[in-house]
Amino acid sequence: MRINFYIKDMKRLLSITLLFMFLTVNAFSQDKNFYVYLCLGQSNMYGQAPFTSKDSIVSPRFLNMATCNDDDRKIGEWRKGVPPLCKRWSKLGPSDFFARRLLETLPENIKVGTLVVAVNGCASDLFHKDLCKAYIDSIKPEWQRNEVKKYDGNPLARLLECAKKAQKDGVIKGIIYHQGETDAYSEKWLIKMKEIYENLLNELNLNAEDVPLLVGETIGADQNGVCAHANPTIDKIHDYIPTAYPIASYGCAASDDNVHFSREGYERLGSRYAIKMLQLYGYDVPDDKDSKLQTGTKISLPEINVKLSSKTVFVTSEAVLTSVDLVSYSGEKLKTIPIKNKKSLKISLKKYSEDRMILIFKTDKNERVPKQVNL
Repeated sequence: MRINFYIKDMKRLLSITLLFMFLTVNAFSQDKNFYVYLCLGQSNMYGQAPFTSKDSIVSPRFLNMATCNDDDRKIGEWRKGVPPLCKRWSKLGPSDFFARRLLETLPENIKVGTLVVAVNGCASDLFHKDLCKAYIDSIKPEWQRNEVKKYDGNPLARLLECAKKAQKDGVIKGIIYHQGETDAYSEKWLIKMKEIYENLLNELNLNAEDVPLLVGETIGADQNGVCAHANPTIDKIHDYIPTAYPIASYGCAASDDNVHFSREGYERLGSRYAIKMLQLYGYDVPDDKDSKLQTGTKISLPEINVKLSSKTVFVTSEAVLTSVDLVSYSGEKLKTIPIKNKKSLKISLKKYSEDRMILIFKTDKNERVPKQVNL
């Protein structure tokens, strides 16, 4: 009998010892000097600016976790932070320059890791635990459905899966979010953003005070941004979430479609994300001199009115028009339609599956006037 008790006691002691060793190993496997950032959003976070071989020269302290299986990328594995970060076929975005700017100031013993989950043209519902399924089921464009499929049909679940893996390697230190062109036009979006943020914190056992949320403005009014009217809503994010801060887009150059930033625009915007994060850590880093929220003056362009009926756009213009580019919210030019010096016309969009499109009109004075159309 005593022998049996002894054996049981030894087994219990062995189990406790093994559990202690397991916990100890796991505790020390996490590198407290490895700062990890979650990067969420739509096309601008996805990245729309072409990169060159020069952009592939990055610090060995900059790492990126793959969130999709693609060629040499495997979900949950770290790689050097060379572009593109989101997917193999994406381009440069703000997260590239955010990480690079952080490393310019952070101590040499700190590494920075990003994991990017972004879908072109998506609404905030994509990242909302209670709304994502219905939203995903409602997506019509095939290209957008294919993007979601890369995350096994659930980008939010993939984000959480990768974030939990990243927590074993480092410490999540912040979230940068650039999405709003689609639906950031009312208090409803702000409420959803609060719910999205709180869900991420809860799922990952994070404290809001330790993990700030930075939310970027869309292309500004100073750049004649198609969605600049979303910025007054985005600028209220701190009123709804005390640990969330808007990041100004004023002075960040736009690309030709006036919805996506140019390379220079991404570099400036990404730097502003980083500067704000560093300031929240207590670093004495000066603001970009032009980082003002919604203070730009709208560029003076000729008035063009568009009305939609049965996927036909009726156009009237005060200027003579020479052509119009049809651009998807993924940044893809779908078609260029020549116009023979007219001030009024109609354009059929019936063959396109897009639910939103950008029409960029060109005038005889070489002006470019973008207009958003919700189909």
